Amino acid sequence: MKSQTLFFAVIFGAIFLTSCSLPISQSTSSPSNKNPSTTTTKSEPNNLLVAVGDIMLSRQVGIKIRSLQNPKAPFLKTASILQNADITFGNLESPFYDQGPPVTEGMTFKAEPSTIEGLKYAGFDILSLANNHFGNQGRAGMNYTFDLLTKNNIAYIGAGENSIAARQPKIIEKNGIKFAFLAYCDMASTITPDSYKATSDRAGLNPLVEENLVEDIQAAKKLADVVVVSFHWGTEYKT
Repeated sequence: MKSQTLFFAVIFGAIFLTSCSLPISQSTSSPSNKNPSTTTTKSEPNNLLVAVGDIMLSRQVGIKIRSLQNPKAPFLKTASILQNADITFGNLESPFYDQGPPVTEGMTFKAEPSTIEGLKYAGFDILSLANNHFGNQGRAGMNYTFDLLTKNNIAYIGAGENSIAARQPKIIEKNGIKFAFLAYCDMASTITPDSYKATSDRAGLNPLVEENLVEDIQAAKKLADVVVVSFHWGTEYKT
């Protein structure tokens, strides 16, 4: 089965919840040279992948969630799409943390831990953490986010406890087809602090480095039928 690579560019800053669906299917046929009319086609199961942009659970969205006392509120109008996908993917723009008051304004984000119930309700299977706000609550917030997502059975990519872990693909198998997910943040265009990057001995996000990108995709193709690559880049509120 030939491996495929899909690329998603998550444009920096301008999206809350924009979804697109992508059916992935592969088929094989067994033609007969003797009698074309008897040709049979064997189709493998389809997979529906839904990918959304930046998911904001802080600032005004967080205020709305608390006023309604309903962490599901941001997803009520899109849940029917998100829940019915075989795999639902998004970019988590606000790290989780349980210290300090809720964030209501500014450019330093923090999602309250209870808002993860909305992500679970919507059916998110996997999230990218490779974005310019992942380090807003420091390394403590990074590690808290890793733990909270893991405890709630939501996979993550594009960040990890060190640079090796941050580059690792996440493999999800659905209907006999293996998907490998990778995620990267363009540090320059998103003005992401270098301190947010993972190192050999420090948690952080996965920066976009061309050499690593090529190497990671080639390695992921050996593990999966479809490779999905997410990028976080662009100029805030402009591209």
